[in-house]
Formats: sequence, C-alpha cells, structure tokens
Amino acid sequence: MDEENVFVAPLHRFHSPNSDQWNQLSSHPREYQDMAGARRNIHFGGNGQITGTVKEKGQPDQPLVRQVLLYSENTHTLVASTWSEADGTYRFERIDTQQRYTVISTDYREMFRAVIADNLMPAPMP
Repeated sequence: MDEENVFVAPLHRFHSPNSDQWNQLSSHPREYQDMAGARRNIHFGGNGQITGTVKEKGQPDQPLVRQVLLYSENTHTLVASTWSEADGTYRFERIDTQQRYTVISTDYREMFRAVIADNLMPAPMP
C-alpha cells in the first residue's frame, strides 16, 4: 500500500471534547474542553456514573466546594471536570461502565493536599 494514498480522518470530526489533543503532534497537553449538553464522548461515553463527596475531616466532617477531575486509568487522559456542590457532592454522568477511572479533588485555597480515589468503576445510571 502506498503511504501517499492512505486516508486518515481528522479526529476533530468525531465530536470528542478531547479531539484537539488527539490531532496534536508529539506529547499531548492535559487540556479538557467541557461541552455541557453535548453529544456523548466517543472515547469514554456510556451509561455509567461516578458520584462522591468532598469533605474536610473533623467532628463532624465539613462539606467543601472544590474542583473534581475525572481521569481514565487506561490512557491517563482527563475525561471530565466539575465542581462539588455546597453539600460537597459531585457526579460524573454518561461515562463508560467498562473502564476504570481516577478522581482527583484539588484545593484551590491551598490549605489541603489533593484527595485521590483510584480504580473506580462507574455504577449504572438510573
């Protein structure tokens, strides 16, 4: 097969939030473009969800509003980003139930170290 005649479809046509990453040469920066209400992510889309709570340990635990990042454990790619609610809860919806994920919550006030939960399997969405 002649290399000049090989057709490669540009991945930006597949409507993935990370399509620009796949088309860059060499290393891929950790960028993510949130597309609220957009089509399902072709690489990580599915009918699963991951939920959790961000809290400060204490008597009783205090809920925190913090940024929460969802990474694919297979590709180490940022899949989604959200902020926890006032009660500390967060939710990632419409993700692939066959993959494992890592959730990282960072403290923008720099008072606490990041909290990481790895090897998470999404639960089916109701």
